[in-house]
Amino acid sequence: MRSEILEKLNKELSDLPIDTEPRAMYLLVQIRKIMDHLEDGDNPLRFYCNWVVHIVLKRSAAQEKLNTLDKMSDARISRFITLAELRKYLASFLKEHGLSDVLTKTEKYWSPFQEQLVKILVDTPIENSTGAISFFALQKRSESPVGGAERVEYRMVRNGNEILGNIYQ
Repeated sequence: MRSEILEKLNKELSDLPIDTEPRAMYLLVQIRKIMDHLEDGDNPLRFYCNWVVHIVLKRSAAQEKLNTLDKMSDARISRFITLAELRKYLASFLKEHGLSDVLTKTEKYWSPFQEQLVKILVDTPIENSTGAISFFALQKRSESPVGGAERVEYRMVRNGNEILGNIYQ
């Protein structure tokens, strides 16, 4: 079964860019299946694979990620928010499984995938009742530039204070 999933991933990765929400979702769901077969531990790639298939994350693993985020330096938080950490773990996963990592190597392919992933995650909050960060979500900005692309920002509630910021830097 694992080899069939790897074949599906190989086929998907041979047709870049990944420029639709269904294709981005499919890629991450198939990766999650491989991770489940291996009982692969918690890492940013698994976190995003879980996030794309839920309408709200509020279980212990998501809460743990927010508690970890709270302990991070501003630079690490920025990496998490801009999806740089996901990119690194995805590249490593692809290499480890003998799959093409071209998706993660160039902006030409990474940017469309990232845009589709963000569209999936918008308005899918992560809630936490146990830590300093009680809420994290990507959301559409209320104002968009005339004729420009839709803007997305992150919204985080930390110690009762709302923090808004850009996810693209």
